[in-house]
Amino acid sequence: SARGETAMAGTWRLMRRLADGEPASRARIAAALGEHFGNDPEVRLLLVGLVRDDPALEVRRRAAAQLAANLADRTGVRELLMRLVDDEDWEIRRTALLALARHYGEDPRTRPLLVRLAGQPDPTVRGLAGQLLATLPNTSPDDFP
Repeated sequence: SARGETAMAGTWRLMRRLADGEPASRARIAAALGEHFGNDPEVRLLLVGLVRDDPALEVRRRAAAQLAANLADRTGVRELLMRLVDDEDWEIRRTALLALARHYGEDPRTRPLLVRLAGQPDPTVRGLAGQLLATLPNTSPDDFP
């Protein structure tokens, strides 16, 4: 019980520091929160909010990386990852694509998403989507655009 209270106190301290820290500090705090306290639903909601709304790109990238690496199977994270494949930032898009293929390769919504992205004009997105599409179970040549 005392250990749980100590962990919660640490979580709240970190969460409060996000409000007033510089972007580099906030990015490190987001990573620490996701890595150590990601099972807390409030922390997950905070990370989702950072990915969507933080003005600093590095904070958004770190929060997305934590969600993708450690929390992809949690409620609401998959839907966020599906939206992030169209993010303006390549690193966030890449993180979301890799997480979807890794964690949701057999989900029936993943293949059509990768097919759509494999037909994109951007060669970087198209290449990664095509590579990931090839790794999905039961992929056939007809799946490629």
